[in-house]
This record gives sequence, C-alpha cells and structure tokens, in this order.
Amino acid sequence: MNDSTEALDLLFEPVGGIEKFRQEYWPDRFVTAEGSPERLAALTGGRAMTSLEDVLAVYDNPVMVVGACVVDATGGITDRFLVPPGEALAWYEQGAALEMDFAHFFLPGMSHLVSAARKFFGLPGGTVAKGIVYAAKHGGGFPVHFDAYVNFVFQVAGEKVWRVRENENTTLPIQHYDLAQYPYLPEGVQRVWTGEPPAEGLPDGREVVLRPGSMLFLPRGLWHCTASGEATLSINITLGQPTWLDLVQHAVRRSLLDLDEWRELVWTDADGELTPGARATVERALREAGSRLSRLTPEDLLRERDQALDPYQETQGSFRRSLGFARMLNAVPPAAPSQPSRQRSSSSSSS
Repeated sequence: MNDSTEALDLLFEPVGGIEKFRQEYWPDRFVTAEGSPERLAALTGGRAMTSLEDVLAVYDNPVMVVGACVVDATGGITDRFLVPPGEALAWYEQGAALEMDFAHFFLPGMSHLVSAARKFFGLPGGTVAKGIVYAAKHGGGFPVHFDAYVNFVFQVAGEKVWRVRENENTTLPIQHYDLAQYPYLPEGVQRVWTGEPPAEGLPDGREVVLRPGSMLFLPRGLWHCTASGEATLSINITLGQPTWLDLVQHAVRRSLLDLDEWRELVWTDADGELTPGARATVERALREAGSRLSRLTPEDLLRERDQALDPYQETQGSFRRSLGFARMLNAVPPAAPSQPSRQRSSSSSSS
C-alpha cells in the first residue's frame, strides 16, 4: 500500500479495512460503524480540524448556508445560498447548516485521499472526487433529498442525527433531487420516477446517530435528511458515479466529429421548421451516424474515461479553485461585505 491507501485503510478500520469494504459494501450497500476519533486525523494529513473555526481558518471560499433562517431572510424564495466565509459564523449561530464544498483544495492531505479513493474503487479519471466539510447546531441540517453521488461520512465532532430511507421512486439516479421540489420533477428524475414520494422528515426511515469517530457510507439514491442539536462537524469524501451514458456522449461526439454534416449550423425557417435542405442534411447525417455508432465497442466508451464526466461539478470546482488562487495572490480583497451575499445555489452532495 502507498501512504494514501494506508490512510484510507485506517479510516475504514471500523468495517474491517478498505478492501473488505469494497468486497462487501461497494457501491450500493449502506453501512454505518463506530470507530476511534483519533484515526480521523488521516482525513486532513494530521492537521488539527476538530472545530468550525479550524476549518474556516483555511477554507477561503464561499460557504453554503442552509436552513429556516435562510428561508426567512429570503421571504421563502430559497432555503440556501452562498456567503463569504467571513459571514458563515453569523448564519451558523442563527441555526443554518454550513457546507464547505471542495474543501480538499485547501487541505493537501485530503486532496491525496480523495484521489486515492477514486483510483482504489476503479472509477474513471474524469470522475468528480472531492472533500466536503459540514457544520451545524441549533437543530440545523439538510432537508430530505437524494444524491447522484456516493458519500463517505466521517463524524469529527458532536452527535448528528440522520434519517435514511430506501428510494422506491427511482433507481440509479443521475442527478440530485430535493423532496421540497415535488411534484416538480426535472427530466432526469421524471423519466425514471414511479409512485408517491416519502413523507417529509422520513418518519418511516431508519435513524442513525453519528458520534465522533463514526463513519457512514451513503450509496447514491438513498433518501436522507440530517439534524444537529449540538455543534457538529463532519467530513465527507464524495465520489461521482459516472454511467455508461456519460461515456457514450463523449464517444458519439468523437465518432461523428469529422463528418461535415454534423458540424453544420443548426437553422430553421421563420416558423421554426426545418427547411428541405436542412432536413436532407440531417437525414444523411443520421444514416451515417447509425452506421458508425453500431460499430462502437465497450472499449471505445472506456477510452473516454478521462473526460470531464460531470460538467456542473467541474465548473463549480474550477470556479472555486480560481477564486482561491485569486485571493492567494491578493487579486481579490479578502474583506467580507457588510450584508450577506445571497448567491443562490443548489446542494449537489450529501449532508
């Protein structure tokens, strides 16, 4: 084992080590276990990270604040938005849960771990792999939702209550979904949705209490919500779950890129209908595409594994990394504005 794999093995000690976890639980079997809080120092390369103040001392990026206080502040428009890190504590004291996304950018030890985890589980190079830190108290937490990622949750401080429920509405979801959105279903959810959603708060779900040293593996798609009565801090390793659909999109583009017809401008007549010439071009292009795509092999798809497989997350990561670099070079003044900066965003990972 290399150093990062040894650190992962230590983190997964409560379930018998990372190899046993891969054999028995990966990628879709929920598990939670108690362990020694001391081993969690491996998450940060040994750096002390046991309080929110410790995190904010190094996390120089916008912080997601979520909760009823945000609903009140926005007149019910949203329950979450991004604020400068200097404002996060004030929202935290009002009961907001905090999400510090892409935290591994600021913690080299964690960055090595998330990369090692992606490699250990055989995920494509283009898979999003990141660290996230969560903090909450005064009942703060995240409402009912499911994710399109898997999350390894390590409880650093305080007791955090989770409720988890099997997802009887979708299988293998490809995007995050908040129960509060129902009955609206985005296309990626609607196409695979069946039945009625669970009740708010998941009263018929399983309750899990995480304490310092606890770990939890949350497969993609499980309904869940969280709440923290006391001050809590947890660190996630989040891994994307790229699908063959993600790979085939890149493979199709590569296969058809050299055909002039597919690089033609899309245009229509004044009524928005295809002109006879445009229709003939597209029909010819589709015939050739059918011939080429029928010759694609699984190996052709696998060649696309290092492509960016989650454009939204890639964009968010690039934005946050660039902002961190800019501030490091003093290109952006570090002082927080006097009023909260309400940049609306949607949570894409687990709480």
